[in-house]
Amino acid sequence: MKKLRNLNGVMDADTISKNGTYSKSLMSRVYKKGFLSITVACIVVLFCASVSFKSNEISSDNTNQLIGVWKHVSSTMMGADMMEIKKVFTKNCFIMLYIVNDEIVASKGGTYTFDGETCTENIEYATQNQRTTIGKKATVKVRFEEKKIYTTGAFEGIALNEVWERVE
Repeated sequence: MKKLRNLNGVMDADTISKNGTYSKSLMSRVYKKGFLSITVACIVVLFCASVSFKSNEISSDNTNQLIGVWKHVSSTMMGADMMEIKKVFTKNCFIMLYIVNDEIVASKGGTYTFDGETCTENIEYATQNQRTTIGKKATVKVRFEEKKIYTTGAFEGIALNEVWERVE
C-alpha cells in the first residue's frame, strides 16, 4: 500500500489507516464509481448503435445529415460553456455526454424524430444527476450550414439557441 500524507487536512481519519496507509476499500469505491460511469456510457452508446442497425431503410431527405458526432460550440443555456458537451446521433437514437476535465460527469439519451427541419428528442435514460429529464422532450428547429447545426427551440420552458459542430 502507498503511504500518503494528510496535507492541510484534505483527508480525514477514515481515509488513512492507523499506520498511515491509504484505505484500500476507499480506493476500490472510487475506482468502481469511475468504472461504473464509463460502463454506463458505453452501454448506452452500444444500445443506440444496435437500435440504429435494426432498420435498413435509407432516408431520401436530409435526415441523414444529423447522424454523427457533434460538439457543442455555443448556447444561450447558462453553464453550458463551462463543460464540453458532445451529442451522438445514430439512425434512431441520440446520446448527450457532459464532460469536465476528460471525465463524463453526466449523460442522457433516447430516441428522436427528425423530419428534416424539426428534431424532437425523447429522453429515455440518464445518469443519476440527469434523472429528472427522463420522460421529457426537447423540440428544436434545425438549420444546417456547412459543418454546423444551428438549433432554436425549447426544453422545459427554457429557450434553446445552440450551435453544434460536426466532429470529424
